[in-house]
Amino acid sequence: MSTSGDGALLTLIRDLARRRGRERRGLALAEGVRLVEEALAAGVPMRGAAVSPTLEATPRGVSLKSALVHRGVRLLELAPAELDELADTEHPQGVVAVVEPRVWSLADVPTPRGAVVLVLDAVQDPGNVGAVLRTALGLGASGLVALKGTAELANPKVLGGSMGAAFRLPAVSADAGALLAWAGERGVELWVAAADGAPLLPSRRRS
Repeated sequence: MSTSGDGALLTLIRDLARRRGRERRGLALAEGVRLVEEALAAGVPMRGAAVSPTLEATPRGVSLKSALVHRGVRLLELAPAELDELADTEHPQGVVAVVEPRVWSLADVPTPRGAVVLVLDAVQDPGNVGAVLRTALGLGASGLVALKGTAELANPKVLGGSMGAAFRLPAVSADAGALLAWAGERGVELWVAAADGAPLLPSRRRS
């Protein structure tokens, strides 16, 4: 039997499929077993989750559902076809969670000696941004700054592509002026790379 709370959660999930809804509410969608596991492990607040029997098709999915219940996350039980309509991925895994990602600022990005902070300028493909987040965290970067024209950091494809890195690495949306001011205050040296740029040093080919 559905309740008014179920209807509200369903409406919320549908609203968060749009960027305007995410920006207005400060919430996002985490889809799939691994991403929801990572959100739980990172302590990201959850407002609820839609689940279907598909989630319980594997022991890992059963364990995740139990963890959600243990954490006190409100669950909306849907038929597989109903959840598939909410999902953004090609092969839904039976879970879509409403998460409240931390909003980072430039002040949150640590800059100890030797720190590396990655800056993205107009990287529009959300899957690429997610992959960069994942790689940056794996290589020990201190944070990431997304300049104007870069895909929204709360985009479901960014979160999914990051495989949870978006919940752990300080990632900030900022304009170029704020970035330059922050770099100047922190004494951060800026290096710029471009796909069509010239190499700093001539390469040597082995004969």
